[in-house]
Amino acid sequence: MRNPRKSCKIARKMATRVKVMWLCGVCVLLGACGGSTTGAERSVAGSSGGGTPSSTSSEIGGTKSGGAGGTISSSDAKAAGGQILAGGAAQVGGTGSSSSGSSAMSVGGQGGASTVVTATSGGTTGVASSGGTATSTNSTATYVGGTTGNGGSSSAGGVKTQGGTSSSAGGVSTQGGTSSSAGGVSTQGGTSSSAGGVSTQGGTSSTSSAATGPALGNCILSGIGYIANTVNPANPCETCQPAVSTTSWSPLGEGASCGYSSFCHAGACSQSCWIDSIYREAGEVNPANACEICDPKALTGTWSKVPGKRCGPELAASPFHTCAIVDGGVQCWGRNSAGQLGNGTTSDSASPVWVSGITTGVTAIAAGPYYTCAIVSGAVYCWGGPEFLYTGTASTSYSAVPVPVPTLTSGVTALSIGARHACFVVDGAAKCWGDNSYGQLGDGAYAFSSQPVQVPGLEKGVTAIAAGVRHSCAVSSASLKCWGDNLYGELGNNSTTSSSRPVNVSEQSGATAVVVGDQHSCAIVKGAARCWGRDAEAQLGGSGSGTKHVPQQVQGMTSGVTAISAGMNHNCAIVHDVVKCWGANTNGQLGNGFAPLPSPAPASVYNLSTVTTSIATGDSHSCFAVNQAVYCTGFNDFGKLGSGNTTGSTIPVAVQLQVR
Repeated sequence: MRNPRKSCKIARKMATRVKVMWLCGVCVLLGACGGSTTGAERSVAGSSGGGTPSSTSSEIGGTKSGGAGGTISSSDAKAAGGQILAGGAAQVGGTGSSSSGSSAMSVGGQGGASTVVTATSGGTTGVASSGGTATSTNSTATYVGGTTGNGGSSSAGGVKTQGGTSSSAGGVSTQGGTSSSAGGVSTQGGTSSSAGGVSTQGGTSSTSSAATGPALGNCILSGIGYIANTVNPANPCETCQPAVSTTSWSPLGEGASCGYSSFCHAGACSQSCWIDSIYREAGEVNPANACEICDPKALTGTWSKVPGKRCGPELAASPFHTCAIVDGGVQCWGRNSAGQLGNGTTSDSASPVWVSGITTGVTAIAAGPYYTCAIVSGAVYCWGGPEFLYTGTASTSYSAVPVPVPTLTSGVTALSIGARHACFVVDGAAKCWGDNSYGQLGDGAYAFSSQPVQVPGLEKGVTAIAAGVRHSCAVSSASLKCWGDNLYGELGNNSTTSSSRPVNVSEQSGATAVVVGDQHSCAIVKGAARCWGRDAEAQLGGSGSGTKHVPQQVQGMTSGVTAISAGMNHNCAIVHDVVKCWGANTNGQLGNGFAPLPSPAPASVYNLSTVTTSIATGDSHSCFAVNQAVYCTGFNDFGKLGSGNTTGSTIPVAVQLQVR
C-alpha cells in the first residue's frame, strides 16, 4: 500500500490552496470534513435549470457534493452533483480521467439527457450518472470510507444521493438526467437535442427538429421551406406568413398589388384598377361618368378617358353667346341678333335652346361674335350672319338655321372662329377665310376671302388650329407656327414684326394644342402650359408683367395640362383633370369669387374640384363642363351664362341644359 505520508506531501505540492490534515492515516480534504472552505475549496450550491435545486452543497464525512442543476467551478476534486473519487475522477454527464495522485472534474449535463459515465478508483470500476441512478457493472465501485451500491452514491462518513427530478418552468430539469424545457433543450456537458437552437457547454450536442412544425419564421409547404414573405411562385396573391400559417400559403388582401398594373381580387391576380378602394376590371365603365373606363395600361389608380369618345358636353364661347354639344346635337344660349343660336329665331335666350336640324354626328363646334359653325360627320355647317362668310356667295343675309358650307363637305377635323375670320383643318391642311387686314389668313396676301384659302407650309400634318382677333396659329407634325399681327409679340418668334405667312414659334417643338386671345397666344407643350404676347392683365401667367416675345412658362402648370382656352385677356386650362384660370377678372370670369382683381397665377375655380372635361372662354365669361353638367361664370349680358337670367356671377352657376 502507498505510503500515506508520501502521498500527502505530493498532495500539498499539487493542491497549494487545499489544506491537508492527517485523519486516521488518510489524507482528506478539509472541505469534506465539515470545515469551512475558501477560494478554490468553496463548493457552490446549485439549482436545476430554471427551477428549484434538488439539493444544496453539503459536507458529509469526507465527501462534498454540489447542488443538483448547479455549477461548481473548480480544478480540483469537486463535482457538481457528483462524487469525489479517491485518486480518480468525478464528472457529471461527461467523461473524466485521473492520473495517479491527482483528481479531475468535468462539468456535467444540465437540462439534457446525461451520458452514463465510468469512474475509476484504484482499478475498481463503477458506473455512475449524476442526478440519476448509479449502477455498477460486474463489480461494486469502492470509494474511500464506504461502498456505493446500485442506484446511489456513497461517500466517507455517510451517504449523499443526488437523484430525483427538479421541475422548471416549461418542463422537467435534472442534472445528469433528462430535461425538457419550453422552446428547446439546453445541455451543459452532455448530449441533447433541441428545437430551434442548441446551447452546449463542455460536451457534445446535436440539433434536430424536436417539434412537429417548422422553425419559427418559416413555412414548410409541399416539403419545401420558405422564409417569411416569400411569394407563392404559382400565385402572386399568396405569401408565406408564419404568424398566420406555417403549412399553407396566406392570401394577400383584396386590391393588393401583385405586379405591374395588376391587383389581387378574390385570391387571383389580374390586370385591373384599384380606384377609391374598389377593384375594377379592365374596361369597366365609371358608374358616374360613361366617358371613363378602367384602363390598366394607362392609369390604375383613377379612371381613364375613353379614347375617341366625347366625355360630357363640348363647349364654345364668343363675346356674346355660348354653345355646347349635347347628346350629339347642339344647344346655344345668349345673344341671337344674327340667328347665331340656330333655333330659327333672332330672339336672345338666357336658357339653352336646341339648334335646328342637327341632332347627331356633331364632333366639334366654334363660336364667333355673330355666327357659329360645327363639324357634322366631317362636313361644316354654319348659322348666323352675314351668310357670305360661310356660303361663298355675295349674299349679305343671315341664316337662323344651320346651312352646309359648299367648300367644306368632308375631311374637316378641327375649326376655330376669330373676331372676323375663321380657320379649319381639312384633310390635314390648314385653311382660313374672312378678314385678312393683318395677314391673319396666312396666304401671303392681305385681301378678304369668302372662300377658304390654303395656308402655305401647312398643307399636311396639321392637328390643331386657332383664330384670334388679328392673328392665327396652328400645330403641325413638325412645329408650332403663327401668322398675322405681331404688335405685342403674339407670333412668338422673338420679334414684333407682323407676317402674312406662318413663322416658327421659338423653341416650341412638342406642342399638342394652341389657342389665341386678343393679342396673346398660349399652347400646351409636352404637357405644360406656355403663353406669349401682351401681358396687360397677367394673361401670360408668369411671375412678371409686360410683353413677352417668346413663350413663357405658366406658373404651376409644368405638367398634366390636357386642355386650354383663351379669352380676350384671360385663360383657363384643365390640369390634372381640374380647371384653373388666370389673367383678367374684371367681371368674375376667373370664377374664383375675387373680382375684379386679376390673377397672374392660375387659380382654382370656386367649387369645381371635380373632373372637368371641357372649357370655353369668351371676352368676359368662362364656361366649364363637369361630367354631364355645365357651369358658367362672369359677365352675363344677353344671358350668355345660361342660368335663365342676365345676372352676372363671380363664381360658377349651373347652366339649365335641355333634355330631349
